[in-house]
Amino acid sequence: MALIEPAEEKFGELAGLRDPLIKPDPTAMYLMSLAYYYGTDRTDKSESKSYDLCRRAAEAGHPFAMGQMGFLCATVKPQGNYDRTWAERWTRQAADQGVAQAAYNLGCWYEQGLMGLPYDKSLSAMWHAAAKRHQYDVKRSCDKLSTEFGTSIRLVLSFGR
Repeated sequence: MALIEPAEEKFGELAGLRDPLIKPDPTAMYLMSLAYYYGTDRTDKSESKSYDLCRRAAEAGHPFAMGQMGFLCATVKPQGNYDRTWAERWTRQAADQGVAQAAYNLGCWYEQGLMGLPYDKSLSAMWHAAAKRHQYDVKRSCDKLSTEFGTSIRLVLSFGR
């Protein structure tokens, strides 16, 4: 789970939501997608807007957006159905780029044979180990985002192990 603290106006502008001539910033698009997903005091919840912004950020190469897309494809029905194939693809891309939560999710999916993946103890253990290795990157990424945008960014992740 991830939460952002107020800065929607700045993120909205940087995400290209206010001026179509501004080249959208993938990090801003990702953060706005979280604001729409969770809803804030300034942003109403909208799974469809969240999905669209997150997809655009992921396609632009943002690793946390790729992980969030994996989650959204597994849990949200943007076109009326879940997309397990894309959930696995986005999650794997994020995990390959060092996103701990994505690696953890893959470990759980292999451990339980979910999302169309086979039950595989060795792959489960490999992805869980990768998640533990990458945990330290999360705080560093939040600190970088906070500095970059001049606001407090708080990412709350829970690991079941």
